[in-house]
Amino acid sequence: MERGRARRPSYRRQVSVSRRAAVSGPAAVALAALVRWTNLVALAGVVGGLVAELLLLPRDGNGLAAVQQRLRRLTFASLTLLVVASGADLIERARTMAEGGIGAAVAALPLVLGRTHFGVMWRLRASTIAIVALLCWTRARSAGLVALATMLAAVFTLAASGHAADWGDATATTIVDWVHASAAFAWGGGLGALWWCVFRAPPSLSSAALVTITRRFSRLALACAAAIVLSGSFNAYVEVAELPALWSSAYGRVLALKVVLVLGALALGAMNRYRLLPALSESAERVIDERPPDRAPARLLMSRYIAGEVILVVVVFGCTALLGQLPPPRRGDAFHDASHTHVE
Repeated sequence: MERGRARRPSYRRQVSVSRRAAVSGPAAVALAALVRWTNLVALAGVVGGLVAELLLLPRDGNGLAAVQQRLRRLTFASLTLLVVASGADLIERARTMAEGGIGAAVAALPLVLGRTHFGVMWRLRASTIAIVALLCWTRARSAGLVALATMLAAVFTLAASGHAADWGDATATTIVDWVHASAAFAWGGGLGALWWCVFRAPPSLSSAALVTITRRFSRLALACAAAIVLSGSFNAYVEVAELPALWSSAYGRVLALKVVLVLGALALGAMNRYRLLPALSESAERVIDERPPDRAPARLLMSRYIAGEVILVVVVFGCTALLGQLPPPRRGDAFHDASHTHVE
């Protein structure tokens, strides 16, 4: 049984006990966090690639075909990584529940997939990944929109198997966590797509198209940042009993580090939005008017700032993966199961 779920079959209760015993060692926690970290990065890559292609690219402009091709390669590479990471997640979870090696994990797979809440969520997530992979083969915009919606459903299965789901799958805590995760993947994955597929695209991409894409992402990032801050504050209130727990518990210390990293990424984003984006627009106008370009191109500076944001976000995902393996110091919580995987 996973804690907070009062009507679980007895097998789930036994699985929960095994899980707690197995994850007590630092090596087991690190391995589980590493597997989950890979899953989070891959999910962000898929969501970010789809968001960039569907919401950021203008209808026409020089160099857009090359950018779109790079985005599609990023999406497929992320999907491939997600398939591998999801399989590793299943094996790792089965190994832990079976308290054995790979052989014991393989033998436990039918029980894990068929008789645990994690197994149900994993099967749903695997189905959505398969659907997205099929939809991404087409070039129709409508198929891309369906793929993005399906991918967000996959994100919900992540929230529904995390700490927030201790109160149930369709509860306010789970829904808020889903919003938090979706916004984080759209922002973080979009940043990666923007840097790798746009700012590192061939020089054929026109300055006007670059400015349009960057402005659109800036608006998207602002909305995502608001959602992340609001939902993250709610999650912290639910999971952390009191302020001293931020430094007196392992969960609190990792959460505090994550908050600092997020604030750093938001600071870089603010610099891009309010200082470099206007300079990038002015630089594009110089090209159009055939005036001499700036000595320190805003494009180069923005590319470096975005790269810094991407690095911070990847580390944030690592903190999130670790938080999913640590018991949160909740108010009156006497039943938490550290087997959950949570997107803080």
